[in-house]
Amino acid sequence: MQDHCHKLFLTAAAAALACALLPRAASCAAAKEAEVKAAYIYNFTQFVEWEVPAASAAGHFDICVLGSDPVAGPLSALPEAEVRGKKLRVRLLGDSEEELRSCRILFLGKAKRGRARGLANALRGAGVLTVSDLPGFARGAGVIGFAAENNKIRIEINLRAAREAGLKISSRLLEVSRLVQDRP
Repeated sequence: MQDHCHKLFLTAAAAALACALLPRAASCAAAKEAEVKAAYIYNFTQFVEWEVPAASAAGHFDICVLGSDPVAGPLSALPEAEVRGKKLRVRLLGDSEEELRSCRILFLGKAKRGRARGLANALRGAGVLTVSDLPGFARGAGVIGFAAENNKIRIEINLRAAREAGLKISSRLLEVSRLVQDRP
């Protein structure tokens, strides 16, 4: 596990170096942000317990990306690893919503802005950790949302959504997160 975290750190460091060498600061900031979000998503595997059996193929732990999003690149570059005794597999679903229940972690990209709340609600009870950087995602029925605050990425967690999804979130992750509730 430590070796995989080291490789992930090196990947993020390489992205930061590339940004330092590229002339366009805005695209570098976006690339670095995507790397940080990918690192968070990967590390969520260590701080969340899935109480609902996986609907995914036996032997795989699927992290899925729905809709196009810059986070897909760094997630796809994750090193081969085992997560909870299963082989980590990153799946880029594009716009296909057919196999969402087979994902253990589902990142909803900005392209799914209009459907995010409905998808998160539809996946409650399915053992899928829903994550997005859409504004207010965790307040709008998702489990974990990323929020930009003072040039940093903050984590927002909706504990009710987590419980309803059959997820138990570690106190260590809760300590560094902001707890939010659903908006009616």
